[in-house]
Amino acid sequence: MASSSHSPSTGDLLDGTLAAAAGVGILLMTLFPLAIPLLALTAIALIPLLVPLLLVPLAGGLVAAPVLLLRRLFRRAAPSPGDRRNNMATTAVSEGAGGGSM
Repeated sequence: MASSSHSPSTGDLLDGTLAAAAGVGILLMTLFPLAIPLLALTAIALIPLLVPLLLVPLAGGLVAAPVLLLRRLFRRAAPSPGDRRNNMATTAVSEGAGGGSM
């Protein structure tokens, strides 16, 4: 029982590869005119899925805007702790300088 192994020659491999490439090329050229309408239909079909992704940041902005506005208003109305220290130090220095000359 001798088994004979037949390895394809280079010409056979080249012929098979070229035949497969020609078949793929024919299919691609046939389907190419459908590619652009298919992309357009896919984009149109995905628009409803993008709407919730746009609404989430919008809702977050509607919630965050009043909070940020209130923070800004309170910071303007109340003096910061650094301002109090500077005012006290300036007042103490001016009172000390004026009272010691008598």
